[in-house]
Amino acid sequence: MKVCIAGGGRVGMYLAQSLLSHHHKVTIIEPQEALCRTLADTLDIPVICGDSLSFDTLRTADVASCDAFVAVTNTDETNLVACQIAKREFGVNRTVARASNPKNRDILRGELRRRGGGDRGGLGEPDGGAAGQEHLPPG
Repeated sequence: MKVCIAGGGRVGMYLAQSLLSHHHKVTIIEPQEALCRTLADTLDIPVICGDSLSFDTLRTADVASCDAFVAVTNTDETNLVACQIAKREFGVNRTVARASNPKNRDILRGELRRRGGGDRGGLGEPDGGAAGQEHLPPG
């Protein structure tokens, strides 16, 4: 399965490592250049340095060929919009958005379904993980 992750922080890196260990193909989109280099060197995967809301960046990441798009940036709104773009404009079938603010959980889940932007909204946990994550099938 080919998965694109928007956000290369702790959650994005952990998710990428987990997906790679299950033989998935992973691409990360991250706006911070220094973190992009670290991720690319550490994980040995494609890392696109850019904005996950930019159509050009999403094209460069080849999001249209992905089976899943996961947005785990530190901004709930960015996660929602990135999932909407991935689904509506690039035809990604499965999208998952992380909500760090507990107040946004129900709003995010409702918006994702209503606007066709995502399949899952995850509530950020205190340890930096996300509840409500889906397990993707092997490879």
